[in-house]
Amino acid sequence: MTMGKIARQPLAWGMTRWGPLPDTTDLFLFWDGPGAGIYLEKGAGGDQARVRHPSAAGTYDTARQAQAAVDAFVEAGTP
Repeated sequence: MTMGKIARQPLAWGMTRWGPLPDTTDLFLFWDGPGAGIYLEKGAGGDQARVRHPSAAGTYDTARQAQAAVDAFVEAGTP
C-alpha cells in the first residue's frame, strides 16, 4: 500500500525534517545530515528516538539516501 509523499522541510546545515507522518499531527522524521541516521521526532524540535525499523535503521551520507529511507519507512506503514 502506498502512503504517498511526505512533506520534506530542508533545514539549516543540511538537516531535513519530514512530516507530519500519515495519520498523525505531531510525528516527524528527522535527519541530521551526512553520516547520521533517521530519528522519529515528537513535535517539530521535540524529543527524538532513533528509527530501528529495517527500512530506515542505517546511516545516510546523502539527502537522496535519507529520502529513500524515509520513503521506505513510510511505505512500511511504521510510524
